[in-house]
Amino acid sequence: MRLPSKRLRYGSAAAGLLLTAILHWPVKGTALILEEGQCFFNPGHFTLHWLHSVEHEVWQEDYQRKDSGFLLTTTRFRTFGAGVPHDGDLELDAQGYINRSVHIHLPEINRTVSRLTETTLLVGEQPWPLFRWTGDYTNLQLHPARQVLWRHLFIKDYCHEQLGNNASR
Repeated sequence: MRLPSKRLRYGSAAAGLLLTAILHWPVKGTALILEEGQCFFNPGHFTLHWLHSVEHEVWQEDYQRKDSGFLLTTTRFRTFGAGVPHDGDLELDAQGYINRSVHIHLPEINRTVSRLTETTLLVGEQPWPLFRWTGDYTNLQLHPARQVLWRHLFIKDYCHEQLGNNASR
């Protein structure tokens, strides 16, 4: 029996090393942490949506993920009150919302999820009703994260699949 040539052995070893390196390539994303567990999502832009607990009006914050945290780029609301960002350009849209352009860097995002405020994460066109996925007054944390490509491709610990199964709470 004839052994494979050195060229074939070295080529196979190089291909194996290359495949291992590719599968361990880091994928940028966001870690969403709730008491029920942790999951990962990719899109670099997302919106936090909730009802203001006093005014009962919709508030939204648009975020862009950065390596060192998140950049709050826009806030949308209908009325002014405590906690409204005071820096940035104002624009009134056709639905009566005040859009304020801001550029506030946050290393992480921490919120409290509740049914009263209907805390929802909008990722792309898909709403993730966090208030249905977890108990009232659960802490929500968002962190920039990296996940190796093989885990991203094969484990698929996506939030809407993993946490969305808790919707019956």
